[in-house]
Amino acid sequence: MAEPEMALKSFADSASKRGLAIDLRTAPRLMVRGKSSTKQPIVSRVARLRERIIPLQRGDRGPAIMALNIASVLFPVVRQLGSHLSFFDLRLAPSETPQSLPLRDFSDIARDAVDMIRLAQPHGPYVVFGLCVSGALAFEAAQQLIAEGEEPPLVVLNDTWRPGFREEMKMVDRQLRAWQVRIAHWRRDIEAVRAGRHSLAEALRHHPMPRALKLPEAAIALGLSPPFSDTYGAQELSWYADYLGVQQKRYRPAPYPGRVLLMRSQEVMRGRLFPHDLGWHEVAPMSLAVVECPGAHATMFRDAGAEVIAIHMRAQMQALGWDV
Repeated sequence: MAEPEMALKSFADSASKRGLAIDLRTAPRLMVRGKSSTKQPIVSRVARLRERIIPLQRGDRGPAIMALNIASVLFPVVRQLGSHLSFFDLRLAPSETPQSLPLRDFSDIARDAVDMIRLAQPHGPYVVFGLCVSGALAFEAAQQLIAEGEEPPLVVLNDTWRPGFREEMKMVDRQLRAWQVRIAHWRRDIEAVRAGRHSLAEALRHHPMPRALKLPEAAIALGLSPPFSDTYGAQELSWYADYLGVQQKRYRPAPYPGRVLLMRSQEVMRGRLFPHDLGWHEVAPMSLAVVECPGAHATMFRDAGAEVIAIHMRAQMQALGWDV
């Protein structure tokens, strides 16, 4: 069976486990029937998901590495891990342009990621990789893959706080923590602008309120800042990350039976309100590895950080007995 057909069959098998019946003989006119009598064409959905799967590298052995919403910033990690591993970038954001999206359950968004994983490679073993809030999405996608019979994926989280950690704090601690984070981030970005590492627009884009008020674009239009130097990746990691963050607030992860590798950048704050494990020990008490990574949140995938990430990813995959 050809690879696209295998992927579509895997997609259909996955759908059947969720109470959906798909007739592959009518794939050009694919319809889904759920428990209700309403019919929804899904060929367009499959096509939309498939076109946002970017094969960064196609290998010939080992697990397939599925990175959520990170785009080309992962190329240094790909180089460090070697050309024999398959590496896919799954762009969950529907477009480069910021847009208003409907509220969705976080697990439903993760379902999109699972379907993209299946379309990219029908079966595991998998490594599911995410930065910040996309790490939580990777965690939930891994849970769903296990529920469908896959071997527990290796989950690689990068500066990802456990969903619910902040919401479960006492109100005083939560407010104090929020102000500490805001002050630290503004200091970081002011210093970066003064040192010439960031433009004014890039610094403003790191903060939700200026993004919502379109202040980065205003700074460029007024000639106060040069245009953005990057393309799809950074835009996705701003507007779509904000969207995911809102949806994540109601999500609480279940205990995970597989391995979890948490990479902490040097930018992550320390202290009583900022535990070393970013709150993940509660859901991965026996399988969590926490590693300090060179670089800041936005630079941890550059060469020094990429080398550390690759070393620890390889060690985790070898511990699982995977051919790496």
